[in-house]
Amino acid sequence: MSSKNVLAGHSPMLVKMHEYLEDIILQTEQNEFKLSVYFFSETKKDYEELDKKTWHYQKKFGFKVNPRVSHEFWNVEADAFKHAFGSANMYFKYGEILNTFACIINEWQIDKNPQREWNMDSWNDNQGHQIAKEILKEYGIKFNKMSTSKREDIVAVKVMDRMHNGQLIVTPTDERRFSGFYENASRRIKLILEGRMAEKY
Repeated sequence: MSSKNVLAGHSPMLVKMHEYLEDIILQTEQNEFKLSVYFFSETKKDYEELDKKTWHYQKKFGFKVNPRVSHEFWNVEADAFKHAFGSANMYFKYGEILNTFACIINEWQIDKNPQREWNMDSWNDNQGHQIAKEILKEYGIKFNKMSTSKREDIVAVKVMDRMHNGQLIVTPTDERRFSGFYENASRRIKLILEGRMAEKY
């Protein structure tokens, strides 16, 4: 059954948004638009580098990792740090809109992504955006003139401050829900396409 048939009867906004997401993913896979290809190849590099940086700061700050091998950054403090830290740094590089889109695609491509895990990631991605805005307000153009390591250290400290203050979600069992329109609309579309609308949150 086509995705259009699955979405039949649902909000025109959801249908349109799904068509847009599918179109961008297709363009990227087929290399039809160089800008899309460049952006996604760059963000892929960012995500790959992010694991190394998360380990670096884990050794420095000691936040909790998952004992499961190859899942160390899954549904724990390390997961929250990775999303908030990565999102803040990508905000400086791509801006809020493109970074939000990249975060959505990252979640979208996970098969049967559990709702609470998607919510946790979206929440912490948004915390990263807030951290970036806070830093720009505090440092202004001086921030861009600092070395990469200095900028990342500032971001990391801000992330840890929010973790210690309870502003990050460090487990999917947290009852707080992220209210971002595009993130939640994307998640709803994914649930419809996978036949999971009846799934309990």
